Amino acid sequence: MANAHCICPKFLEAHIKDPLTYTNVFVGQFLESPDQIVFDHQEVLASEYLNSVKDDQDAFQNYNVWKKLLDAQPQGKTLISNAHCTSSSFETVFNTINSAITRHDKAIVTCDNNHYGPFIGKIQSNGINLLNLNNLNCRPIQVPNQRIIGHTNFENDLDWVLERTGRTCRKKYSEDDDNDHVRDLLDAKGYSVRDQTREGRSASGKSSGELDILIENCGHLYTVIEAMKLSTMKESYIDEHYLKLTTNYNPMSVKRTYLVTYYTGKNFADWWRKYVDYISTLAPSKISSRTDTKNLSTEEADTKLHGLKKLYNHISIAGELSTCVHYAVRIET
Repeated sequence: MANAHCICPKFLEAHIKDPLTYTNVFVGQFLESPDQIVFDHQEVLASEYLNSVKDDQDAFQNYNVWKKLLDAQPQGKTLISNAHCTSSSFETVFNTINSAITRHDKAIVTCDNNHYGPFIGKIQSNGINLLNLNNLNCRPIQVPNQRIIGHTNFENDLDWVLERTGRTCRKKYSEDDDNDHVRDLLDAKGYSVRDQTREGRSASGKSSGELDILIENCGHLYTVIEAMKLSTMKESYIDEHYLKLTTNYNPMSVKRTYLVTYYTGKNFADWWRKYVDYISTLAPSKISSRTDTKNLSTEEADTKLHGLKKLYNHISIAGELSTCVHYAVRIET
């Protein structure tokens, strides 16, 4: 599981001079892994890191060596975000990780979770993990229908479920039939799944509508999966479902959602390229009715699975960053 870590200055101050923690965490966990390290472009965190170690020679030396090793990493290892206006180092850390554009799981690395008590509601709703020395290397607890899940782990399961759906479902099946298949496989993997729930509001705003699949985590809404069945590019149909997912039927403003296409046409590769181009240049007005919506960026991901494509679309609505993961699965027969 890859994380985008934002390191609390207090954590760095407390642990970077410890030889074991420096070797295992700062070098082993943070550098010698696919994880990202997140800074703010205002350089508030960089300044606070230096201030936290300037009076301790060992800590100062370890930090400088670690920073040089980090700067020598390939492009993409360091992620630059936005801290906005802050009144404390803890708010700087929260704003920086919350604003980061990444497909990795987001994490704050801290020595005391209580420091982030004022932000705990948004930390939970935005899917940000609080990590410390005790759980940096922990994996999610897998208890049926009550499990702590990260985006990466959930998507690994969803990759497999959709690939199986493409191989076992038929083109003649309805969209609801395909959704039932996805729901049953996710349920078998231990997720708490609800489907066709009348929540949110319709495109007209006059009545409630149906969400395709909801995933809950320990009784709370975790994410929303919306599905559509296509054999060709139908821009208006895509727009309708995307708007439904991001605005109309996302009453809890979940920060990572999923839009799945069951593709039944003849040229999957050609259709997918057109789809990627369309989402990459999609007008903000087709994502949300709010005028302060932005279509920030897209990035494709290699699923390494037959007949399955994946695209991350990072968007901003009312200043709140969220990600929609677009899947396309080829229905083979």
